[in-house]
Amino acid sequence: MKPFKAIAYIQSLNLGKMNSTEMGEITVLEEIGNNAYKVKINSSGVLCVARFNWFNGSYYADDVYEIIKE
Repeated sequence: MKPFKAIAYIQSLNLGKMNSTEMGEITVLEEIGNNAYKVKINSSGVLCVARFNWFNGSYYADDVYEIIKE
């Protein structure tokens, strides 16, 4: 899989909200499981896990609970 940029809902930007509204740019690096992707959040450089929602065509990056430490 070749890395690519995408727009995603980022968990830390949406804390305390009932619906996700804030989005940011991510770089999808590799697939690490069934619908789980290793991504880098471009604004902060944090590596974390993102999931793709097939129903609305959006990535959801969890930079609060699923941070990847290398």
